[in-house]
Amino acid sequence: MFNKFKLDGEDYNPKKKKSKLDKIQLSNSTIIAIIIGISFLLVLLIAYGIVRLNSNSYKNIKEDSSKEIVYTIYANSNYHQEVPYINLKGDLYKEVNDNIQEIAGEYLDKETGAITYDYNLNGNFISLVLVITEYIGDSPRNNFYTYNIDITNKQLLSKEALIDYYKTNTEEIKNRVLYELEKAYKEKIDSGAITEDSCDFDCYISWRGEQNLNPDNYSYYIKDGYLAAYVPFEQYEAFGDDEAFDELDDYLILLKEAPSE
Repeated sequence: MFNKFKLDGEDYNPKKKKSKLDKIQLSNSTIIAIIIGISFLLVLLIAYGIVRLNSNSYKNIKEDSSKEIVYTIYANSNYHQEVPYINLKGDLYKEVNDNIQEIAGEYLDKETGAITYDYNLNGNFISLVLVITEYIGDSPRNNFYTYNIDITNKQLLSKEALIDYYKTNTEEIKNRVLYELEKAYKEKIDSGAITEDSCDFDCYISWRGEQNLNPDNYSYYIKDGYLAAYVPFEQYEAFGDDEAFDELDDYLILLKEAPSE
């Protein structure tokens, strides 16, 4: 009766006892899983800490601690208008807010101009862009007004100060914008929106606005640590620009990373 088990035979295949090597491999897999889990938790904690740190670092200098650093002080959904307000204490911020409201005031409750904004916090710097889109003629025209503020020193930074801080120059900036224009032109060619025969690159630049090759006409902005510039490209339906420029960042060109300390 014992033959059915074939204790010494080749067919005997009970569940094998794990070898020391198997145990080590299992242990390593477990350790890796634990490390991944801990790493994920650390990332979450660090991200949460950064958010709390940013919130707390501005809390004591806010005018209204219950509101965001920048919030919408006036809105009109019928005309796509939102006017920002910098919620920080000090004469500098009052001057900037007054300037913003003066610029926006010309278009409030009028269908000739949409008003929007965006802002970015970069350590001790806050950057805000006010955008007035004028609907005059066949195509809309965007006007960008940027405010870059050193919160620590309560200073409104000039274009020259930003360019100097990022250790660049107008020629380098111009070449960067030209590079982005060349990329955009090739994309238009590849998509079939235009052909080289109908409009070469010089033609494309002229339609986009040759004045946009002049860095003095850019509205500078700090975006996630990068020096960037809003460039008011001209829009044309023939180029498919109703889709190409449907977001604010479509006008934003990243110029240079922040210099290492």
